[in-house]
Amino acid sequence: MVFQKLSKGYSIEEASKEIDKQLNGATAGCGPAHRIAPIASYTKIPTNQLVDCARQEAAITHYHPIAGNCSAIMALLCRYLIEGNSWVESKKIVKQNEELKTTWIKIA
Repeated sequence: MVFQKLSKGYSIEEASKEIDKQLNGATAGCGPAHRIAPIASYTKIPTNQLVDCARQEAAITHYHPIAGNCSAIMALLCRYLIEGNSWVESKKIVKQNEELKTTWIKIA
């Protein structure tokens, strides 16, 4: 739906906000989390910038902040695994992230 708006000349921000409005705020989907792994594996993006980067990328199609937070959680999990942490260690590190804590609790 967002890409249809883009093809009609809307900006990315306008398109995602309009679709969020049309769907009554129901744009907290997990699509962005499915596509974030390549960004997490691009190590030129510092780990401390991944949350913001993932949120920005998620906002292309999903205006709701939960979609951005879920994408950020996935990006961090992937990054910590790439860095050699175990699954348990990676989850523990992400769980401690204050910016993502409320979303982490909802997922858990």
